[in-house]
Amino acid sequence: MLQVRPSRPLDYQQVLALAAELRAQLENPAHFNWSPEALASELAEATTWVAVERASIVSFVCYRSSFEGLEISVLGTALGFRRQGAQSQLLQSLQAHAAQSQKSVRLEVHAQNIGARKLYEKYGFKELRRRRSYYSDGGDALELIWPAHKAGC
Repeated sequence: MLQVRPSRPLDYQQVLALAAELRAQLENPAHFNWSPEALASELAEATTWVAVERASIVSFVCYRSSFEGLEISVLGTALGFRRQGAQSQLLQSLQAHAAQSQKSVRLEVHAQNIGARKLYEKYGFKELRRRRSYYSDGGDALELIWPAHKAGC
């Protein structure tokens, strides 16, 4: 059974291994472009939650909190666990946490990452702005926000 919980320092090696798997297997590297060094730094500085299945981390989310809201910096799921609810549970947990604090949740996604965009739309994220040619492959970045009323939608 899948469990969502705050990460612990001992989890970081599993998260880094999961990220390496994503970088190696994704068709478009811009859909997960975190270097091992950048991700290690983010794990040390951001808040991280993990989805765990039988003692293995199958998904993770890093976010930072500010006065304005929560900003997701990185979200990843093992390819073998896609479409099994891990990212959904992480997003729902983060949204519940944000709602308790009356904060919004923001994130950026590659405009061509249709699967991720559909997931975020399913959970009420709306486009706040588009950053043209933001990624190294020339793709646009979409900044999304939840709840939509925080964006004036």
